[in-house]
Amino acid sequence: MAEIPDLVERRQRYIQRQIELNRGDVNVKFRGQSPQGSGPPNRDGMPRLPVGQHEVRNWPVLDLGDLPSIDLSGWALEVAGHVENPFVLNWTQFLALPQVDDVSDFHCVTTWSRYDNHWRGVRFSTLAEMALTVPLLIALLAGVSEIGRYFQSYTTLAKSTRAAARYLSNHQYNSVEIARAKNLAVCGQLTTCTDAERLVKGASVDNVCIQTTKVTGSEQIEFVTVSIPREASKTCDADAVAVKLPYQPIFNLGAILGSDTFTITYPLAPSTTMRYIP
Repeated sequence: MAEIPDLVERRQRYIQRQIELNRGDVNVKFRGQSPQGSGPPNRDGMPRLPVGQHEVRNWPVLDLGDLPSIDLSGWALEVAGHVENPFVLNWTQFLALPQVDDVSDFHCVTTWSRYDNHWRGVRFSTLAEMALTVPLLIALLAGVSEIGRYFQSYTTLAKSTRAAARYLSNHQYNSVEIARAKNLAVCGQLTTCTDAERLVKGASVDNVCIQTTKVTGSEQIEFVTVSIPREASKTCDADAVAVKLPYQPIFNLGAILGSDTFTITYPLAPSTTMRYIP
């Protein structure tokens, strides 16, 4: 049975094939590009019609015509669990709550979009105020939010370090290109940026470590690695020192839970290695 090639080796061969197909694709700049789509801007300033969508004037049929019959006299909404004021509302009581109107566009995953839809309903915040959620639930919601932000930050840096490694893999390895690669990892562009423009809050070029692996018995570079250290500091090429980047949460979960030690300031430490093809 033939030996299965190492996953990293197969990945490096794939990357090399893609580079050979079009070297211009390895230095894709995202910052400063106009949002994709068409039509006038929506209320958020983005093109109103997303890529791959088409506008419809009617409301497409989304069911098979077999609509359930609901007895509203028996309808009830129960709010219970980790709340100080559990309650049950019938249909009439629910409709009597303050309602809000909103006009927005609807984009279906089946590629149709309908503009200026009018919506009316009761805000979740209204029900939450009636229930008076307890600190445990608040901590749960804050924790879920922070976990989502952590993985978003990590994914963003994983993509940017990959872009930086891809850039260095086909450029001369010198101080100028190293500085550009670090900017690419932190700012998403080859030049420096302001604190507000950085891809992840708190990130800086001091967090980026550039290392090379040379061919055995030779000074020829074989691999280049762009990483953010997990430990407090890390020695990189040319004796440069990179420091770790802890995640910066929005909520103080320790204070919410009444703990002086609880924290989620885990390090953001992605790493990408690519074969060097100058």
